[in-house]
Amino acid sequence: MSTEQSAMQVCRICTKPFSDPRTISCLHSFCRVCLEEELAKGPGGTITCPTCQRRVPLTERGVAALPKNLHLAFQVEVAGYSAAMETTSGIKCSSCSVESNGPSKAFCCTCREFLCQFCWDYHKANRRLQGHDTVPLCGDTFKRLPSLMKPNNQCSVHRDETINFYCSVCESFACQDCLLTEHLDHSPVSLPAMASEHREELQIMLASALKSMDQVREGVVTLEERVKHMEEMGSKFALTIEGAFEELHRALDERRGKLLERVESLINSKVTSLFAQREELCKMEMGLAAGCDMASQVLQTHSDYEVVALKRLLPLEMGSLMATPLDLKLHSDVIVNVDLGSLAKCITQFGMVDNCCPAHSSWNQVQTSPPVVHSPYHMVVQSRDSKGEKVASGGLGVRAELKPKMEDQPCIVGEVEDHKDGTYTITLTPLTTGHHQLCITIYGHHILNSPCYIHVAKNYTCWKSVEMTIAVEQPLFVALDNSGNIYVTSGGKFSIHVFEASGRAKLTVGEWGSGNGQFNNPRGIAVKGDVMYIADYSNNRVQKLTTGGTFLLAFGHKGSGVLCPLKGPLGICVDLEERVIVSDYGNHMVQLYSRSGVHLHTIDGNSNVSRFVCPCTVAVDPQGNIHVGAKPNAQNAPAITVFTPNGAHLRSYGALRSVTSIDVHGAGHSVLCEYGKTNGVQIFDPSGGKLGIVLTEGSVFAVAIDGHGGLYVTMHVANKVVKY
Repeated sequence: MSTEQSAMQVCRICTKPFSDPRTISCLHSFCRVCLEEELAKGPGGTITCPTCQRRVPLTERGVAALPKNLHLAFQVEVAGYSAAMETTSGIKCSSCSVESNGPSKAFCCTCREFLCQFCWDYHKANRRLQGHDTVPLCGDTFKRLPSLMKPNNQCSVHRDETINFYCSVCESFACQDCLLTEHLDHSPVSLPAMASEHREELQIMLASALKSMDQVREGVVTLEERVKHMEEMGSKFALTIEGAFEELHRALDERRGKLLERVESLINSKVTSLFAQREELCKMEMGLAAGCDMASQVLQTHSDYEVVALKRLLPLEMGSLMATPLDLKLHSDVIVNVDLGSLAKCITQFGMVDNCCPAHSSWNQVQTSPPVVHSPYHMVVQSRDSKGEKVASGGLGVRAELKPKMEDQPCIVGEVEDHKDGTYTITLTPLTTGHHQLCITIYGHHILNSPCYIHVAKNYTCWKSVEMTIAVEQPLFVALDNSGNIYVTSGGKFSIHVFEASGRAKLTVGEWGSGNGQFNNPRGIAVKGDVMYIADYSNNRVQKLTTGGTFLLAFGHKGSGVLCPLKGPLGICVDLEERVIVSDYGNHMVQLYSRSGVHLHTIDGNSNVSRFVCPCTVAVDPQGNIHVGAKPNAQNAPAITVFTPNGAHLRSYGALRSVTSIDVHGAGHSVLCEYGKTNGVQIFDPSGGKLGIVLTEGSVFAVAIDGHGGLYVTMHVANKVVKY
């Protein structure tokens, strides 16, 4: 038996082979006696598992109610017999227990007893026992002992009966005779059926547990990777801090050297000067001392003749020395200021170590407009801790990626500028238009609202090259369907011209007149699915046709049941709710209809709040807001007024002259045609800020933008539609 198998058969409490092993709810097994001792130590009714430290509550019956680990008990029993066989005494006979008969020589599989040679011979000779299956305990037969000893489900009460039932009420096994005595009203279940049901439950539980175990293992791997990452971060930051303080030490040592050098230089200079003055004074002192000695000697010892002879020399020398001024230059003291207080304060505030929680960190775009292809797009990341408070230091591993929807297109990695105050500026330059996935992470973990999707718009200020030109007599308004087909209203032919995306003519719809499918000055056109709506200006109505030209409906005109009939409808569009929105030029209103022509709502340009004059065009942005292009209602007033889907006034923006056409791209940019001396196409960002004039050539009248950012412009004087 292997060491690992032996360890599995040893109780963790007494470190001896199991004796009557019982399994607690955490699925760990221990000797019954050991569990009873543990129960006596702890709080009433609970046991602390020595293996997992989990507190396990017991029922009122205590340890006795715990299920016996039959498989483990059997393994311990077999191991004990195997160990006994390796000794000289062998296995004692289970039948006679007479030591003088010697060790067991056989095992009776029927009686489940070990037999000495005497008892074995008795088994063979006894007529009642001759049918029992006995096997010798030698060689290969002994190796099969575990399978021979396997419990045969014999009832402990009725020895001749086999256990074939399980009573759920008593939670015990039963044989046929037990059912007639102890379990009459308990509705027991057959043992195979109960085992089959339990096996199915175990199979389901096992599959679920294996799945959970995989998740737990993944979690363990993730945590181990996180621990490794944290340890690497700790080492990296420790080196950073050590490097910073080594630099500080170098700077302090350098400053100390310069200060000491300065002090030494100043002190030496002053001391040299003072020594020079001292030398001069010493010389003067020596001269005065010599003169005084000589004067004293003359007074004491010299004759009158000698005194008179020295009357000029001695007074002259002494007078000269005494007349020399004592101009002592003592110099000022050296001032040294090493304010440890201010330096200590700076040191205590130097550096910072903080905790960052990516899930609470956030980002915001710098500019209000969406990102534009080939143009830098800036964002600011604010790092925060686990409490949501701003982190005031830098040094975090911030990374940003912009992934195009198409897998074959390159992923853009942003440039990150660390401001050292917890904020980071990210700069991304998209290379393609369309939807992109934006991922911003801190040390590989997504921050708040990451990942997310953003739309990269075409650079609308770069509409310069002509991609296609279509000849149309006096083209007015233009619209596009989802397939790229082009629909143009013609003022010269009073009809609708339909072209394929390539520019090839596909269909001409209508003629002059007032009947169904006839037009008198068709103007604005909108396409939704397989239906098109045309503003029939001089007939004061809107006509609904299929894209194939079949008439469906006319509405909005006098006599159609509306309270305020249309008067010169010009612009038309369909919003996200498939409401038909019409600019009612003559009534200074915008009318909203259902797709079946029922009038829904009016935006009154005569109102003081939302005043506009002669609305020429309408468009809807991605949020469903309605943009109305009209004549300015005052001098220097904007020509575009924006309303909510319910008609509430939001804001105004745009050109200073009348607007004949407007279209809003999916990214929120609005493009409009301004009517005046220098007709032109202008572009505005979603907030209404002017980005520039993109076209000034020709007599432009109307615009439309396709899903790829292509710009279609009608030039009614030049008789053509141009795609840029």
